[in-house]
This record gives sequence, C-alpha cells and structure tokens, in this order.
Amino acid sequence: MRARRYAYFFIIRAYAKNTRKTVTTWWDDGGLTSTATTKLKKLMGGSSFDTPKPIELIERMIKMIAFDDKSAIVLDFFSGSSTTAHSVMKINAMDGGQRKFIMVQLPEVINEKSEAYENGYRTISEIGQKRIILAGEELKKEFKKEIEENYNDINEFDIGFKVFSLDSSNIREWNVDFENLEKELDLYDTPFVEGRTELDVVYEIMLKYGLELTYPIHTFEVDGKNVYDIAFGNLFI
Repeated sequence: MRARRYAYFFIIRAYAKNTRKTVTTWWDDGGLTSTATTKLKKLMGGSSFDTPKPIELIERMIKMIAFDDKSAIVLDFFSGSSTTAHSVMKINAMDGGQRKFIMVQLPEVINEKSEAYENGYRTISEIGQKRIILAGEELKKEFKKEIEENYNDINEFDIGFKVFSLDSSNIREWNVDFENLEKELDLYDTPFVEGRTELDVVYEIMLKYGLELTYPIHTFEVDGKNVYDIAFGNLFI
C-alpha cells in the first residue's frame, strides 16, 4: 500500500508539473546588474557607474504601465545613470511613441579615487546626462529602420532633453527697510539675483504661469533687448 501511495504521489506531481502554469514575476529575465554594467561601460567608453539598472527590466516595467500610452510621462526620482531615460527612448524608437522622461538626481559627488572621476565625471547627474546623449545617438543607429517607419523623418525621433537645477528664486524678494531705504533701492537697480541668467528668469516665469518646460523658446531682439517667445506666441517675456 505504501509503495502504491508513493506511485500515485509521483504520478500526480508529474501531471501537475506538466499541466500547471509556472509562477513568474515581472523581474524574470529582466537582465542582470553585471550585464548592465558591461553595456554601460561599452556605451560610455569606460567605467562610470557601478550598479546601473538593467535596461530590460525598466523597459518591461514601462511597457506594463505605459505601453498603450504613447504620450506618457515617466518619472524616475532616483535616476542614477539614467537607465529609465534610455529605456523610454528605446521604446519610442520601436513604436513611434512620444513618451517623455523626467530624471531627478541629487548632485552626489563622485569618489575621487573612482574610475568615473578619472574619466572626468564629478557628479552622478553628469553621468546620467552623458548617457542620455550617447544612448540617443546609439538608438538612432540601432533602430534606424523602425524610426524611419514610425516617423516622417529620422530627426523627428526626439532624443533631446533639458537640464534644470533646483534653486531659490531668481527674482529678488522685496524687503522694505526704511532705515536703509537708499541701500535697498540701489540693490533693486536690477530685480534679478546676481549670477542668474535671462533664461533662468524665463524658465521661472514659465513655471509660475504653469507652462511646460518642454515648450519651444525662440529669441529675437527689439530695440536692443532680448524678447523670448514661448510656445509660438503663448507668452512673451
């Protein structure tokens, strides 16, 4: 009886193994960090980041959430080497999407003894910026056929990006001090904080008006002064 019970057990287990669905997770076949490191080193022409996320893993995550939304905005709040940006551009190249990415990264200083420092990088955010540039050019070559099929022109495949740093306002705060009013007025010969550029002020005003920072900006002169045309006449500064 015992032998027969064991026989039944093995038959049932074999049957279950051949017929049931195997349990899988979304990180299965999602790539290895070691492989990602090798690929990044090849792309960047040297060592830059020790533990990048695998492109395959991030690509799978984006497809799960935003595959049908070709205009999705993908945010990575701890962007590191900007694998997420690389993945977004890759998926766009494959299906003609217009997805955008927002990469957020503290300007974490790189160890002076590291290879990345020797290769000229000073912060992690610098590595991410360089990767986006190189990845974009690589994708235009790797997916040239798909891009030409999905876009009217290969140059319409958007690999551009803007870099912003979080800071205090570019415009001086008005603090009335009647005892030193003359000094205060001298400071307000210009309303802008010292060391800030015109574009710094333009982008701050865009934020205050709720305009997207990705809108195009065109510049022209009137009486020797710069005029900034945002979003084809939506706002003039």
